Amino acid sequence: MAEAFSRWPKLPCSVSPLEHLRWKLASHTVAEKFHVVVDSPHGIVGARLDWGLRTVVGEQEYDVRMSIDRAVRPKYRKNYAMSAMRNYKQELHDKSFDMYLGYSSDAPGLQNLQKYSARGVTRYRRLIDVLFCDVPAATVFEGNAPWQVRRAQTFDERVDWLWSSARAQFLYGVVRSSAHLNWRYADARGGDYVILTAEEDSRWLGYVVLRTSETTGYIADLLALPDRLDVIESLLSAAIEHFRAGGQQRVECWSEGHSVHRWALDKAGFRQLRRSIGLTFRPLRFAPEEAAFLGDPTASILFSAGDTDLV
Repeated sequence: MAEAFSRWPKLPCSVSPLEHLRWKLASHTVAEKFHVVVDSPHGIVGARLDWGLRTVVGEQEYDVRMSIDRAVRPKYRKNYAMSAMRNYKQELHDKSFDMYLGYSSDAPGLQNLQKYSARGVTRYRRLIDVLFCDVPAATVFEGNAPWQVRRAQTFDERVDWLWSSARAQFLYGVVRSSAHLNWRYADARGGDYVILTAEEDSRWLGYVVLRTSETTGYIADLLALPDRLDVIESLLSAAIEHFRAGGQQRVECWSEGHSVHRWALDKAGFRQLRRSIGLTFRPLRFAPEEAAFLGDPTASILFSAGDTDLV
């Protein structure tokens, strides 16, 4: 990985790159069967890694596959190693998941892969905005809230209750179970995250997950009970204060255009657009019509930077 990508892992990590990779390989028991390497007399020259995510699609839950890393050592890039990985057991790959989720960025590898997209299949596309605010100018929540914002080390059954109460806001979203969130954010091998929760009477009203890199802060995940923009404002304020204390100058947060959190983000100062991330949804094992809402930019979905491996 380090040879294929000049800076990998992208963000600082307190464990070795090898331990980070081992964590990355363990998202889902089905996904573990489809990680691919290209071997040669000179060792491994390429790798294709996937995540498997349990996801709400409308009223149903499905297993969604996401390609997170496809890498070939530089001197082997003209030897068809990437093509070999792309084609290896592709039909079985597709039959083992309910939907494929891809995302596009300015990375040359991702742009090249788009040239080989399957023709004649149903896809739905969305754009996610990468918003940022300047920490010195950010707005913080004022008032005496009846809840407390506290730091947590792990997620417990209170987040399972929160997710079951909050999921009705979204037609699409990765299931925010305690098991998934602990793998994603509470395992040191995944990265150094800060988990803040809004707690009242032993209930979690919401949470926010943070990460930093030099002078930039990232909001990796954000969730609250329905119609509780006051809780979202409080969590955003706590996040900004955390980054301010850490010396970060800018904070990034992902949000689709009609997010239920968008108003609170705008109020806090997340009004500047850095770029947009393109999402592509391809149903595999259910009728494409079930996911047709994904092509409607006004349909509310939940997709954060932490749903990828970019943060």
